[in-house]
Amino acid sequence: MARNKRQVRFSSIADGDDDRQTHVSNMRRRSFNNVNSIRVLTPPSELSEQCLRFLKAAEYGDMATVRALLEAEDSSVNINCTDYKDRTAIEIATSSEHLEVVEYLLTYPNLEIRSIHEALMVAISKGYLRITEALLGHPMFRRSKDKVRLGSMSNYFQPEVHSSKFENDVTHIMLAAHYNEIDIIRLLLQRGDSIPKPHQSLCPCTSCTNKRLFDPLKYSRSRINAFRGLASSAYISLTSPDPILTAFQLSKDLIELSEIEKEFKNEYKALSHQCMDYATDLLDMCQSTTEVEAILNQDESVDNHSHLYGNNQKEQGLARLKLAINYNQKKFVAHPHCQHQLSTMWYSGIPNWRQRSSFTKSLIIIALFLFWPVAGVIYWVVPRSKIGTIIASPMVKFFTQASSHIFFLILLFLQSSLIEYYHIEESLSWLNNGYVRQSSMSALEIVILLWIIGILWGEIKQIWGEGFCRYFSSFWNIFDIGMLNLYIASFTIRNVSYQNTASAIEYFRLHGEDVPRNSTETLAHYYYINHDRTKWDTWDPIMLSESFYALANVLSFTRMAYVLPASELLGPLQISLGRMVYDIIRFLVVFVVVFLAFFCALYNLYWAYIHIPSSCQTKFQTLGSTFMTLFWTLFGMASRNDPVINPELEHLLTEVVGTLLFAIYNFIMVIVLLNMLIAMMSNSYQEIENDEDVEWKFARAKLWISYFERGTTLPIPLNSVPSPKSIIYAFQWLGQKLCKKEDKDFQHTHANLTDRRNGIYNIMNSTEFKLQENENSHTAIMQRLVKRYIFKLQRDKENDEISEGELEEIKQDISSLRYELKEELSHQRHTCTTNSDADAQLGACGGSSVENATALEVAALRRQIEALRRELGFALRVSHGDVHMV
Repeated sequence: MARNKRQVRFSSIADGDDDRQTHVSNMRRRSFNNVNSIRVLTPPSELSEQCLRFLKAAEYGDMATVRALLEAEDSSVNINCTDYKDRTAIEIATSSEHLEVVEYLLTYPNLEIRSIHEALMVAISKGYLRITEALLGHPMFRRSKDKVRLGSMSNYFQPEVHSSKFENDVTHIMLAAHYNEIDIIRLLLQRGDSIPKPHQSLCPCTSCTNKRLFDPLKYSRSRINAFRGLASSAYISLTSPDPILTAFQLSKDLIELSEIEKEFKNEYKALSHQCMDYATDLLDMCQSTTEVEAILNQDESVDNHSHLYGNNQKEQGLARLKLAINYNQKKFVAHPHCQHQLSTMWYSGIPNWRQRSSFTKSLIIIALFLFWPVAGVIYWVVPRSKIGTIIASPMVKFFTQASSHIFFLILLFLQSSLIEYYHIEESLSWLNNGYVRQSSMSALEIVILLWIIGILWGEIKQIWGEGFCRYFSSFWNIFDIGMLNLYIASFTIRNVSYQNTASAIEYFRLHGEDVPRNSTETLAHYYYINHDRTKWDTWDPIMLSESFYALANVLSFTRMAYVLPASELLGPLQISLGRMVYDIIRFLVVFVVVFLAFFCALYNLYWAYIHIPSSCQTKFQTLGSTFMTLFWTLFGMASRNDPVINPELEHLLTEVVGTLLFAIYNFIMVIVLLNMLIAMMSNSYQEIENDEDVEWKFARAKLWISYFERGTTLPIPLNSVPSPKSIIYAFQWLGQKLCKKEDKDFQHTHANLTDRRNGIYNIMNSTEFKLQENENSHTAIMQRLVKRYIFKLQRDKENDEISEGELEEIKQDISSLRYELKEELSHQRHTCTTNSDADAQLGACGGSSVENATALEVAALRRQIEALRRELGFALRVSHGDVHMV
């Protein structure tokens, strides 16, 4: 690094490409001129004997030799000389953790700034707190901290210093965050250092534009280094007031960056997973239900509207848990603490549910399945009674709504089995023996229509409560919309046909047998009264209605897959099936390209034979026949004679080319692509299987959360009937709109519709949550969790297995003590030596005391050396596996 730094200033970059390139060239030229003062590397062979002794003494902590070489009058030692690794003496002493040598070298004013920077970065990377404090106490940091901080604007535009072991855009606090050095991060934060969050990936500001133009790779690397520091668990713990929320948001940002910057996708994903693990570890620090509830229920919107609650009452909104689900924090949601809280809320309606026998559970489920209409009526009448509270509990609500849907599927099956599209009209016995089409809806169709109206009303209420964006972000909600559209279209078209049939019956009743036979009006009415399907058009309303109805039936039965995650056995299968559908969609891209290639080739080869009946070629003559032949070939329903032409025509070349294309198609599509699809689906299933517990618990939590929401207690179709409670809520909402004021004394736990629309009370309120303002507040609980996490982080670091670097440090300590012992002995000998007889006599008188003091110091130093040697021997045995650390 240059001793005299100059700030690089930029003017606005011109719009033209030539001006832009000229500007970048000038930046680089100035940056190279700015590092001309960087010292040239000195080859080790050119070092003098004294310099080699000086560097060796700094490595072994020989303070006496270092002082003697530097303070000698005829000293030729260069304090900035380097060894073969391009390390100065202060870097070597820092790496060997010799604090006294570092403090002594810092007193020399001619020590290079670059050497101090390198030493500081080495100390931070190794976690040497005391040496870091000593280096930060250098006058250059106290005088102008901002000018010498690595990663500054001026340093960014300098070329890479090849002798440096660290990237020049990495600041001190970034490096400490990379290594999770908590104490050093705290020290740097007290000095005012911080890690600024990088701008957006394609930020158009002048600073980001200049950095990208100067060096695009360096710009991307600097962003990764910054995010690596921001994602550090130690840095988040010490800087964020809400570490879990910070980890969620940072994880989401990193996932988005991994989709934008594909070149560093793995790096960003690794950092995102690191944030997920940190949030999960913080949740693991909870020691009581109160702490878990405070974490899962934290929501800023609730705090801002706390006057709507009682003094100490808050609902269990699970806002933080819902945020974790939205951010796809699977490990956090699947954590045992989170799952325990969800299970407690889920089974709160039926006490001791998990302790009951399987037979008892089966009886309760059968009773709910058979008597769900009775339960719905009871809740409709007395929602706040004891039995009404049980019916409104999540698990009971789940069983009643699932029973309602199963009953709806039974009705669909019965309607498909018992449907009749014609009936006998006695007054028209003279016309087709009285057989006419259905002219009105049957009782079963009316009941099914009531169910569809109930489903539609439930979806409208869900859109009102969640908003359009959140509603349409769910796949199952879009699935429901599609199903409802098909049912509505089917019943609408069917009723149009019923109306036309009723008009036709009335027409023929009115005219009787004297009806005009060949008039246009008579023929039109006769079409809608004729029950013979062979006379119907392709787009007949009944046939179109039945097509929509059939598709809707498939979706209705498929909708049952939504509740499968509630089962531990069926849930993983449903998740695997969803992943396989995604694989099929990806596979279809390649499949369609190959299919269209052979489709066009075979059709272009055989299309002319449609005009030659004697060719006996019917498989590839038209677009429809070509498509169907190639499609059914995938399932082994093709014949090798499909591309054959009548031999009498002697079109051998066309037949050979067609047979060859058909054979290649079978090989590529059936053998290669279909097996590739099977392999993709097997891989997806294996991924789910490897992480089955987390995937299933995450899917189950999403299902449970939907039943924790307030409202939607009445099963379909009873939900479409206005209840007394809903009427009261409607009048309250209307009164507030008319009065235009808020009820500040509103203390009961039921929210009005406006608050539910704003998402404040969008959760079940079966239990009241109490938080004290001091010890049980969210801030206090989060501080306790962070303290526990930091303690665990430091304890894990201390209990790590001893590495080769730590063994080397112990050796260095022994060597340093040895040199201290030698220095102390030489000093004592020097003080005992006298140059005169009087001094010799005086020394003899006090010789015993001096010798005793010397002996005590020597003994103390020897004990320290012996203790370090024992520690080294124990460390060696641990490293070889002879001893296991507890």
